[in-house]
Amino acid sequence: MEQQRLGDTSMCVYVLLLTEDKQRIVVKNGKDALDICRVVNGMWQTSGGWGRIERDGAVDAMLRYADSGLTTFDMADIYGPAEDLYGIFINRVRHGRPPEFLEKVRGLTK
Repeated sequence: MEQQRLGDTSMCVYVLLLTEDKQRIVVKNGKDALDICRVVNGMWQTSGGWGRIERDGAVDAMLRYADSGLTTFDMADIYGPAEDLYGIFINRVRHGRPPEFLEKVRGLTK
């Protein structure tokens, strides 16, 4: 993995590691590390401000994103049903994909 220092303050140091396939990054801060896809799927569209969300269609779209390698999802409680959709998505991943696939999926919430 390539390593690049992103910031250096008196309180913390962030290090970015790029995986060999260049599809994922690992952000490190001391002993903590977060392995995520380089492209994050924002789920703000599910807030309802852009129309009604069809639950099964949204989860199917999330599965297609994950199957294509886009495995990190960003959500917040103000994004309407985003966290509920992510829960349904994760259950479908657990039941329909190999265990190593689940290890690559990340949900980030605020």
